[in-house]
Amino acid sequence: MVAAVASFLVGGIWYGALFSKAWPRLHKLTPEEIESLRNQQLRGFVIFFICDLVLATVVAGLTAALNLDTALSGVMLGFWLWIGLAATQTLTLNAAAGKPAGLFWIDTSKQLVSLLLIGAIFGAWR
Repeated sequence: MVAAVASFLVGGIWYGALFSKAWPRLHKLTPEEIESLRNQQLRGFVIFFICDLVLATVVAGLTAALNLDTALSGVMLGFWLWIGLAATQTLTLNAAAGKPAGLFWIDTSKQLVSLLLIGAIFGAWR
């Protein structure tokens, strides 16, 4: 739960404070579409948290299965999961949809920070 909350908070900072203007601009969202998203925020937050919980559960399982017991080993697990799964899949989806590179970097760097943090938490906790 702690790792899921940490990742959820990273998302709030990432898309709220850091990239709240760039992300919708790169998506070419109209003011009406942005307002529609705001009206569905609670639903989105629930989905985001469930995804963070699933991600944390998977990283916890891998940390235990690999017998990782330091923050650094957890960070390395997070990095390899990011480069091998998150970054490649995000790049594939963005390339297929013709989205700007800036969106890839915003989204995938959030994934990287979340995976590193989750990995560090579980590595240190063991």
